[in-house]
Amino acid sequence: MLFYLRRRITDFYYLIIIVDIEEISEAERKIIEYPYHSQRDDCNELLVRSSMPRVVFKNESIERRRNNHQKYHKGDVLIINNELKHYMGELIIVTSEIEALDYYNYVGHLNDAEQLILDCIKPGGSFVLEVRNG
Repeated sequence: MLFYLRRRITDFYYLIIIVDIEEISEAERKIIEYPYHSQRDDCNELLVRSSMPRVVFKNESIERRRNNHQKYHKGDVLIINNELKHYMGELIIVTSEIEALDYYNYVGHLNDAEQLILDCIKPGGSFVLEVRNG
């Protein structure tokens, strides 16, 4: 398991999480590789939500893709698509099973070892996703 912290020049620590991605759009890849993800302060036990990408990438278009899932499971990585304009671009990591809705694009998955890191992400905690494949 590649569980480690990195330190930015600003003395700011963040978790690095390795993700295996699907075939995704350029906009979705930019969001995954955005270097300043952080868990929202008003988080819940179902999801890790990083909402800053929806501000940074607000001019990108994230087209809805066909969804082959009935449910999303722990470790699934999602991005909200154009179907939910206000939240479009928000990155989500599922921590407990949720229903698969049309406004979520499935973009990748964390393996079992990487999923252990999810418990370390606290409200306001920072993390970076590094792509293992693709």
